[in-house]
Amino acid sequence: MGTFVFLVAATLIGTHVVHAATPEPAASAFVGFRLVKQAPSALSSPEITLPQGYQFVENDDKFQYQVASRAEYYSYITGPRSDARAHI
Repeated sequence: MGTFVFLVAATLIGTHVVHAATPEPAASAFVGFRLVKQAPSALSSPEITLPQGYQFVENDDKFQYQVASRAEYYSYITGPRSDARAHI
């Protein structure tokens, strides 16, 4: 009986592999934002460049969540959650 326990312990120790901790991916977050033009003008959408890892929220219609008007522009983006602030 004692030998059996020793062999099991030896097997567990011999096959034990320590893996480096893998960082968990950042939780996804959603944000909506609104840009207001200084003065109403022709209907248009601004050119927006997002940081790596962020993207516009889309569906089959692709631009359903991006709305432009003569005075405002609304959009929604998603990406990794962070406590850092984004400066536009």
